[in-house]
Amino acid sequence: MEKIIIENRTNYRTVTILPFIESVLKMGRISNNKRQYCYISRFEGAYGVIMVATDRNKKSDRFVVYQDVQPNNALAGDAAAPSLNLE
Repeated sequence: MEKIIIENRTNYRTVTILPFIESVLKMGRISNNKRQYCYISRFEGAYGVIMVATDRNKKSDRFVVYQDVQPNNALAGDAAAPSLNLE
């Protein structure tokens, strides 16, 4: 059983940032000799710059989501979540 911890440090609702975390999860464990998800991922778009940092604990993975820049035309939590396709 896997456990993840999400720390949302943005002005957006958690449901809005889930696609960013999903994208990091889909990349798989690519850092720390393939034992950890990408240390930090940067996404730029309608939500400004969103960064997802990860940390590996003994029994869980932690995802910390930061908002670097918030565009003037986006209202926190009101817009639909972005569709992120990494394929």
